[in-house]
Parts: sequence; structure tokens; C-alpha cells
Amino acid sequence: MKNKRSTRALRGLTGLTSSLLVVALGTTTIANAWASKINEYVGTTNISVSAETSDSDDAYYYKSDYDNTAEFVNARNDVMTKIQEEGTVLLKNDNQALPLKKSPKVTLFGMTSYAPVYGGTVGSSSPAKQDLSFKDCFENAGIQVNPTMWSFYEKMSKDYKRMALAPTWFGFTGAEMEAQTIRTGEVPVEKYTDTERESYSDYNDAAVVVIGRQGSEADDFGTSTDNVQDGDGTHLALGLQDVERDMINEAKKNFDKVIVLINSDNPMEIEELKEDKDIDSILWIGEPGTVGLQGVASVLTGEVSPSGHLPDTYAVSSVSSPAMANFGNYTFANATDDNFGASNYSGSNYLVASEGIYTGYKYYETRYEDTVLKQGNADSSAGASNDNGTWNYDDEVSYGFGYGLSYTTFEQNIKNFDYEGDSVTVSVEVKNTGDVAGKDVVQLYVQTPYTDYDKENNVEKASVQLVGFEKTKELKPGESETVEVTAPKEYFASYDYTTAKTYIMDAGDYYFAVGNGAHDALNNILAAKGYTTEDGMDADGNKELAVSYKEDSIDTTTYAMSSATGNEITNQFDEADLNNFQEGTVTYLSRNDWEATWPKTYDSVEATEDMQKLIKGDTYTVSKDDDTSEVKWGQDGDLHIIDLKGLDYDDEKWDQLLSQISLNEACNFIQLGGSGIEPIASIDLVGGCDADGPNGILDAFGGKTLSTYWKSSESEDPCYVSSKDENASYECGTFPTEPTLAATFNKDLAAEQGDIFAEDSLWSNITTIYAPGLNLHRTPYCGRNQEYFSEDSVLTGQLGAAEILKAQEKGCILAPKHFAFNNQEVNRSGVATFGNEQALRENELRGFQISFVKGQAQGLMNAYNRIGCTWVGMSEGLSTEVVRNEWGFKGWENTDMLSSEDYQRWEEGLLAGTDLLLNTSLDSYSDLNARTVKNDLAIQNRIKESLHYTLYAYVNSNLMNGVTDSTSVDYVLTVWQKGLIGVDVLFGVLTVLCLALYIRKVRKIRKEQ
Repeated sequence: MKNKRSTRALRGLTGLTSSLLVVALGTTTIANAWASKINEYVGTTNISVSAETSDSDDAYYYKSDYDNTAEFVNARNDVMTKIQEEGTVLLKNDNQALPLKKSPKVTLFGMTSYAPVYGGTVGSSSPAKQDLSFKDCFENAGIQVNPTMWSFYEKMSKDYKRMALAPTWFGFTGAEMEAQTIRTGEVPVEKYTDTERESYSDYNDAAVVVIGRQGSEADDFGTSTDNVQDGDGTHLALGLQDVERDMINEAKKNFDKVIVLINSDNPMEIEELKEDKDIDSILWIGEPGTVGLQGVASVLTGEVSPSGHLPDTYAVSSVSSPAMANFGNYTFANATDDNFGASNYSGSNYLVASEGIYTGYKYYETRYEDTVLKQGNADSSAGASNDNGTWNYDDEVSYGFGYGLSYTTFEQNIKNFDYEGDSVTVSVEVKNTGDVAGKDVVQLYVQTPYTDYDKENNVEKASVQLVGFEKTKELKPGESETVEVTAPKEYFASYDYTTAKTYIMDAGDYYFAVGNGAHDALNNILAAKGYTTEDGMDADGNKELAVSYKEDSIDTTTYAMSSATGNEITNQFDEADLNNFQEGTVTYLSRNDWEATWPKTYDSVEATEDMQKLIKGDTYTVSKDDDTSEVKWGQDGDLHIIDLKGLDYDDEKWDQLLSQISLNEACNFIQLGGSGIEPIASIDLVGGCDADGPNGILDAFGGKTLSTYWKSSESEDPCYVSSKDENASYECGTFPTEPTLAATFNKDLAAEQGDIFAEDSLWSNITTIYAPGLNLHRTPYCGRNQEYFSEDSVLTGQLGAAEILKAQEKGCILAPKHFAFNNQEVNRSGVATFGNEQALRENELRGFQISFVKGQAQGLMNAYNRIGCTWVGMSEGLSTEVVRNEWGFKGWENTDMLSSEDYQRWEEGLLAGTDLLLNTSLDSYSDLNARTVKNDLAIQNRIKESLHYTLYAYVNSNLMNGVTDSTSVDYVLTVWQKGLIGVDVLFGVLTVLCLALYIRKVRKIRKEQ
């Protein structure tokens, strides 16, 4: 019995130690696959970098313009302040209430005056420790602020908070939570005491009322956090609340001059403020970032005359646009977890963009013209905001796209018009006819003919669309400047997705006009066509500010070929149209009949079997038996990555360099390639880091990046930031938001921002910034509108291009996002976005196109949503045919942060054109590795191509700073890796020992028997 017990004990120990060995080996394998991430968390590295340093200065290919961080921070502040100065929009200025008199004494009203909206939350938040307050900035500008009211709001801020996310996140419950869902955090006037009211008299030059709304990633206004509309018709999120009205009335009752500042990137309902004769001035200030309120102060005092223009339409009713009929939470009627539901594929939700091209001003202005022309049932009650039974522009729009006032006046005159060739150029003389210096914007709009061909083939035409803009220098009173605005004709070609299946130019008259916004320009076009207020216009236009030319015949060939690549342009997004799965389901809005085609809400769609297959996305099986010998990996070679700097993408040396990389290195590089740049020892590629940041890098100078392991001492790096530096913890996500930059209508300022972003890149050792956001403002209710410029694609594209191109001069890669059609945050993970190809191309994709072709972007981040039923990262039409074959993009495409859900499938994503996977945690570990793909020819070829695109971008970036042909990258074991190996060895030895003892005991027993 004793022998049997000892035998069983040894057998048990052998089983235990062998099991522990298997676990230890598995842990080691997974940990090694994620070594870079673990190293980042624990502050170690398994990369050793050595380099000759004698000629090191020559190895810094991209250099800062600043000698130290203090000098650079001052420059940053200047640029941010300028953006806010030029991005502030004067909407109303009755009785010349602004600018304020010298050294004014003012009283601030509103909790937002104490706690402004500096930026969004989650992904674009401003670093609070660096934010300057209204009080700081006003007093620095000579504006004296009522200290009693400031102290009052400071005290009340503990109990009244503005919500940007669901109130439950902040611990609110029950009635308290309900009170906070309106997102104002405003203090009821009942809380004001005699102390506060008695303080007014000493600070009564003006009441400055601040109203704000804050957006956030992962949450929309009016969907998951609060209802868009309550039972009384009040729009809870973007309409004024009674608590705000009471506060405004308090200001009106006690002050002769009332100025309202709108601190929101989401257009609010402010018609009542516009019409209120007791409110003297309205300024839209967007969201100013950390120091932008200095620019607001400069505008209020008159140091700077406002020159901003609205990047969005401010509608009377925020829900009046046709897009709002299908905004929010829609679930396939037959979605369950057993077929294509949320738990497996995030496939339950969808969105039908039945408004077509008619978003923002393209809707309001087109409807307006059709009411004047009395066509298309435009004056019907469909979509009307009033109770009169007819649609009327003045009842729909408070302030139109592109509108903005100044403290001075300007006169614009068209001096020359050239429409020959592939573009049109309009020369405009701008004269300052007022009393103070200021800047003006020349906005050029086009109206393309709406023909019988269009009506028969479902080609829609906006009555007016922006095609170009330029901003003047500061003009003194009486001074003039002639500016030229050039617009490529492809910017206003129309996409015919039903017949020609490409871009067309119709026969007919093409009108071009300048004006103070889209509405003014359209009135000028109508005047040129012979219409007046007697025909129903709300103002007489100026026909002298419009010009035209005529196309004799329809052109379906010129713009059917890409100007960037020469490749054919044809339909790529048929799958995005729900009608191609369920014929006749969707009626798209048409100006041919506004009443009959006004969008209905598509809230009961069922997914067909074909749709479900695409939703699941499991369309490719990795091959286990391909002959992959033709794809060369791990070959001997002596090329370093730095040897290819400056060479063409097609240079033959790329084949040799790529062949030196092992398949294991390649897989590791791709699957961990979204939040960092993985080192590749075989070609001496040093590691680096990427970071988010439409408003600036979400990191600090000298931050913890993957490159600091070899740039971590005060050596030859001219941008090294010591931990003792006064700005060592300076955070870079500080800029005014993208709509504020858009309101400047200033491409030079966008380029200045791009230059500062590049400087941030140098001083923080972060090569790639995921910016700018180029999605459009489809509705006012998207919680992420602060990360995107505008409702207009040309304004978006031109500013994005200027920013991207300038950043690249210092080796910074700006990677625009979210490609594409991420226009709402609710259900963003996997929502199926349906629409027609004309709308997809002419609206959102046109903005990306301009930024990519003109800005020569070298990276992009795709989105969480689907186009049709296919995740955008798996859409070959989007990721390869359009961005590469049409636009000539040679940079890399990476995912947004991977989730653990199956719909973001790396196999199909790679084959469609996605290059890198943004994995940030072990939870999203994918099975992309050398073992999995060793026998799949298609995937290996695509991996090779992904490396080519990615390395081509990085070798020409500031990642190469400090790298020479003597730089050597080698893999070494970290302490934790050595520890894991030690554990493996320990359990291995124990297993062998226990097994040997067990065998010996068994033999002894048998021998004794």
C-alpha cells in the first residue's frame, strides 16, 4: 500500500507540474506576443538601440523652430489665441453695443461663465490645469469682472454641474438626475440673494451672459442621455431651458446692455435671442481650448474686429432638417443574439440617411430657392417648423452657413472670372468701407443646373454649394485687396449613381456668386436670374456679385477618370443603398417633389439573409495549404530602413528591404500597429508612438512614448525635455475645437495649427497624431461634432489639407479620421449606415478627398460603423478603390481601437485594404501571427503591401530623427521575460524530475514483484 500511495503521489505531482508548465509556456507565448504593450505598462523595453553619435546633428532631419519649451509654449498660445479671435462670429450687434468701451466693468451671468466648455469630453478634452478662465482673460484685457457674482458661481459649482455624458456616470439618481439631463448645470435665479443683486450696480457697463453645451465621444445629444423633444415641443438638449431664460431675464431686467456668448459647437436654438430687442449682441465663440478666451476678450474690447463666419446652419428648430427624421437608435426588427445580434457582431443597429445630399445649408437654401421659383411643392407643410401649413425660410433659419458680422463694413466686387480648363477662378476686390481695421472672407458658391436628365436619373442638385474661399489680410479703413479664389470643377461635379455611374457635368448655366454666407450668395444668384422680393425672396440680391457660364452638352466622361491617378471612377457603394437589398424600401429626398419625398422614419427594417451574412462579416477562411514560397521573408540583406528615406514608393530597393523582415515581425508590427510603432530589428526600425488629438496631442512634452527608451537622456536630441523642465508636464490637447478653426475660414491659420502640431510631435516624441476629424456635421445632435469642422465638405477638406500638409514639413504624420460616415455616436460600434452613392461621395467623401489629394495625407484611421452592412475597415470599395485607386493615397490605414467583437475581422480587413490594427489591450488580442497565416498566399501578399505603405510613410517622418545607417536595433530579454523563462525552466525541471522519480518508482515496484 505504501508503494502504491507514493506512486500515486509522484504521478499526481508529475501531472501538476506538467500542467503548470503548459500554463507557464502559454503565458510566456502570449506575453511575448504583447511584449511591447507590457513594456509600455511597466516601463521596460526588449529593444536595444545603438548608434554612432559623432555626426548626430545631421541625423535630425526635422528640427524645431524653437530653442526651448518656454519659447514654444508662448508661440502655441499666440496661435491658439489668433484662431479664437478669427473664429469668433458676431451674429448680432444692435446699437453698436460692441465693442465695449475702454476699461469696462461687467457682470458675468451663467454657470458656463464660471465653467466654460473648453472642448469635448472623452478623446478631445482640454487639460483643466492649463485652462484660463473668463475672469483671467477678461481682466488681462482690461475688462473688470464682478467678483461677487464670480464667487457666487464658484460656490454653487459644487452642486450645479453641466453634463456631457449620462448623468448616472456622475452619481445622480432619480429627480436629481432628471434635472441634470438638460446639460446646462445652470443655477436657478431663486438662488440669487440680495448680495448678488446689489453687486450689479458697480459692474453695470454690460451683462455678459454665457450659454454652453458640451458634447462627448460615445454619446449624442438627444439620444441616450436625454430626449430630443419633450411633450411640450421643447428640444431639451439644444433649446434654451427655462432656467436659462430666467437667468437671461435677470440680466435684461438689471442691465441696459446685454451680450450673449454661445459657447457650443452644436448649433443651439437661439431665434428668441435674435428677435429679443433687449439683447444687444450675440457672439458665437465655439469651444476655445485652454487659452482661447483671450481671443474672445480681444474681440469684446475691440482690439480685434470679429471676422469669423458660421461653419454650420443655426436653424430655428434644431430638429427641422430632413436628416433628423433618421437620427438615433434604430434596431433591425429581426435582430437577436442568435443570428446577427449585438453580443456577437454588433449587428443589431442601422441608420437610413434618406435625406440624400440635403444636409445643412444644402437643404435649407435649396428649399428656399424652390419656394421662390414655386417648384417642387417647396412651400408645402412637409418639414415646416411653423404652424402656418407652409414652409418659409425665415421660420426655418436664424443664421445661415457662412454668416458673420464685423465692427467695420466691407465692399466686394468681382473683377475677373476665368472658367476655362479644369477650374474656375474669380478675382474679387475687397475694400474696407468702415471705420476700423478688420479682415473679410471671400466665399465663392456655385449653382449647377438641375435638369430633366437629373430628375429622370435621381441626380440631386443643391441650389448653392461652397467651392472655395480666401481670407484677406487685415485691411485698414479705406484699404483694398484683390484676392483670387480658384475652385477645381471636380469639386462641383455631380455623381450619377443610377445611369452614368460616375461624375457628370450637366448641360446648362453655371452660376457663381460671392456673399456673406450661402444665403446671401444665393440671393445674388437669384438676382442675376432676374428675381426680386416681389417673387418671394426675403431680400433683394446683388446681381453684380454673380457670374455665369454655359455648358452646351452633358459631360459624362471628363470627370469619370481620377485627376489624381487617371483611374476610372465608378460605383463602389451599391451595397450602401438599402434599396439594393430591399427594392423600393427607401425614398430619397428630392427637390423635384419635397412633399412626396420628405423622409419618413425607417424604424422597422428587417435584415435579409444576404444582409445578415455581410453583417457577420465571416466571408474569408484563412488557407492552410497555399504555396507561399514566392513571398520572401527573413532573407539576408544589409539594407537599413533609413537607406530608403526619400526614395520613391516604387523604388526597387523596397522589395529587398521588405524581404529582410521575418513573417513573425511583420505580423507583430501589423497587429500592434495602431497605438504604437513596433520596432523591427531586421531593418533597424526604431519604435515610436501614435496619439489621439484633433485639438492637439493627448499627451505631454517628453511623454512616455515607445521611443523614449533610446531618446531618454540629455544628449544630442535638440527636443529632449528634461523632467526638470518647467514645461515637462505641459499637455498638448489645448487648441480651440475644429468648428472654431473652421469659423476662421482661414487656410493660413489651419496651416499654422498644423505647424504647431508638428512641433508638438517633435517635443513629445510622438510621430503620428490622429487628426484632423473630417466627418461632417450631418445633424446638430452628434455628440462628437466638436472633433469635426463643419456641415460643409469643401470647408472641411480645404482646412484639413492645409493642416496636414504643413505638419508634414516637420515630419509629423496627421492621420485624419474617422473614415468614413461616423456621423453619430449612439450605436457607433457596428451601426449599418445606409445611403445613396451620390450623397456619400458629394458630402463626406469629398471632404476627405480634398484633404488626401491636396494635403497628401500619409495615414488615416477608419471608423467603428459599417457602410451598408459591411464594417468600413472591410470595405474594399472604400479602403482600396476610392482612397488608393481614385485618390492615389500611399499612406497607411489603421483601425479605430479594436473591440472584442467579431465584426472588426482582421482577415477581411487586411484583404480589403486596412493595414494596421489598433490593439491597445490583451482583451483585443487577435490571432494574426506567423503560425496562423503561414500557408495563406493572399494574406501574406497583403501583409507585404501593408508594410510597404506603412514603412514608406514612417521612413519619411520624424520617427527617423536621430537614426543613421549605423543605428542598430536588436531584441533583448527584459527582466520580466527572463523571469517567465525562469518559471518555465523551473516547472520544466520539476516535471522532468517528478516524471523520473515516478518512472524509477514504478520500475522498482515491478522489480520487487
